[in-house]
Amino acid sequence: MPILKNMKNSSVIFLIFILLCVLGLAALIRFYFTTYQEPFLGQEIIDLSSGWQYETPDSGLSGPISLGSGLAVPAGEPMALYRTLDEELPDAAILIQTYLQSLAVSIDGEALYADPEAPEGANPGMALRYLILPDGYFGKTLKVELISP
Repeated sequence: MPILKNMKNSSVIFLIFILLCVLGLAALIRFYFTTYQEPFLGQEIIDLSSGWQYETPDSGLSGPISLGSGLAVPAGEPMALYRTLDEELPDAAILIQTYLQSLAVSIDGEALYADPEAPEGANPGMALRYLILPDGYFGKTLKVELISP
């Protein structure tokens, strides 16, 4: 009979352990999804998809463009996108995603970011860049230069 009593105690302890693990996992999942809904430290996010101008120096093309729309630019030809930063936020940053493009970013001509030099014809891959904007960016022009090999 002591063996049967030991098994009952072990089963109860095991069930309590499983219950605590499930509750802990549920708490972690809840924490993940509630913080994920407010990315970037829960700060305000502004959509910068509209209000851009583009320029392709080699082709001489230029005009307004909305991000997310396609623009046929020959391989190796640079394309510059310009936009005035007309909304001010504390601790502002910009998130830029590129697909098979090298990237350089500047504000009023001052370099903010540039991909490292790559060998000719090298595939730059896909990247997501989180760039912190400097103080005093408001009202200045953001320039994003892209080159697709």
